[in-house]
Amino acid sequence: MYLHSPVRVLSTLHSDSAKASPREQRGSGMKVEITACDIDRRTPAKSYEITVDGGRTVTLDLCRAHAAPLEELIAIATKGQDAASAASAGVRPGAEQAGAVTLPVFPSASEKPARKPSARRRARVTTLEEIEAMKKRT
Repeated sequence: MYLHSPVRVLSTLHSDSAKASPREQRGSGMKVEITACDIDRRTPAKSYEITVDGGRTVTLDLCRAHAAPLEELIAIATKGQDAASAASAGVRPGAEQAGAVTLPVFPSASEKPARKPSARRRARVTTLEEIEAMKKRT
């Protein structure tokens, strides 16, 4: 396993060049950071930080292929934590898949639903004929 620093490519565009195009001038000072895999230099890569009980911390940048075993372990661990939290709450693991009925939660009587703002009304369009008729009435 390679434990060296990740490859980071930084590209900075400067507008002080006489040959800078308008597109480069608009994006002056923009930095682009690309993280590559520590093992095979593929991009894109995700950063993982692993801390062991002894205080040792390892930071890795891994592509999808090399991160797959870690992602599997994370999925297993979170699935185990979900089952443990359900057991402590008194729910059988897998009860939701077995067709258990969940009851809807209704707000208490003291809680009133938030009032919706009223829709804005458009100004009435008046034709020239209607304006002339109003003038004749007054």
